Amino acid sequence: MNHFPKLLSSQIGFDVAASIIKGFDRHYRVFRDAAIEAKVVFEADGWPALQKLARDRIASYDERVSECVMRLEDEYDAETIDDEVWQQIKLHFIGLLTTHRQPECAETFFNSVCCKNLHRSYFNNDLIFVRPAISTDYIENDEPAAKPNFQIHVLSSLFFRNKAAYIVGRIINGNMLMPFAIAVRHTRPGLLALDTVLLSREQLLIIFSFSHSYFLVDMEVPSAYVQFLSTLMLGKPKGEIYTSVGLQKQGKNLFYRDLLHHLKHSSDRFVIAPGIKGLVMIVFTLPSFPYVFKLIKDAFPPPKDTTRQKIQDKYLLVKRHDRMGRGRYARIFEHRAATRAA
Repeated sequence: MNHFPKLLSSQIGFDVAASIIKGFDRHYRVFRDAAIEAKVVFEADGWPALQKLARDRIASYDERVSECVMRLEDEYDAETIDDEVWQQIKLHFIGLLTTHRQPECAETFFNSVCCKNLHRSYFNNDLIFVRPAISTDYIENDEPAAKPNFQIHVLSSLFFRNKAAYIVGRIINGNMLMPFAIAVRHTRPGLLALDTVLLSREQLLIIFSFSHSYFLVDMEVPSAYVQFLSTLMLGKPKGEIYTSVGLQKQGKNLFYRDLLHHLKHSSDRFVIAPGIKGLVMIVFTLPSFPYVFKLIKDAFPPPKDTTRQKIQDKYLLVKRHDRMGRGRYARIFEHRAATRAA
């Protein structure tokens, strides 16, 4: 049962909510600016600079969260705010999202800021967005994300990654829907050429898979892009699509919601995964959930010669680049408590 306050009577509640919205808007400006700059860098055939831009964008989210947390501590002494006021902050925040263009990502940003301020292992679900409060189903760009040309729809922004830019769209012919992605590359200075044309769901699943680094794409309304892409790759979770377009925190949030939903409707308990025990990780799973969970150990017996920080740095290295192998599907959680062990 929710226990929200009856009246939104706290001025500090509104002020903190407005400050978090301001912090998120700054984050998303930086996010979009990276995609806009990617176009300039791609046109100049500067693909190493494009890779650096993608790596820097990954780090920018945590930087913006930390900036917002520091602002709240300096201006409102946020660590001393009690749960009742945080409930009011959340309700004010919902009110500020009613005309927002990226409400689902703003909710995730709120969660990140709230959790850093509360400094807890367990979080009261009333204080964060475990479920989305704002629907994104009917949010549209002022300029449509998909431009209709009879039976051809094309997303209005290019998808930049490494040496290629992708034009992504779909062809509709009656009841048939054919996805397509056209890769554009530099063949020599000043000359662009179509490198390949992909015309199947299976091929799009490969370029949008976790095996590759995130795309840089300018999206005013990310939910519209994700909804469009989900029609091209039926069955691919929306959380994975958010991750592919660089909104990995939103993708992780959706994964966590799926996990909570599964736990609520399952009697499974976490069990140690079968096989040889590792020296670095404790590996466990839920029998009916298709993911493996890993915990980094506090100490590593011989012959392993490593540290927790070195392991975390290696996961971050995988996150920032095209990736193959066991680390490609990793979603990293820190300072979270697990329950329901066998």
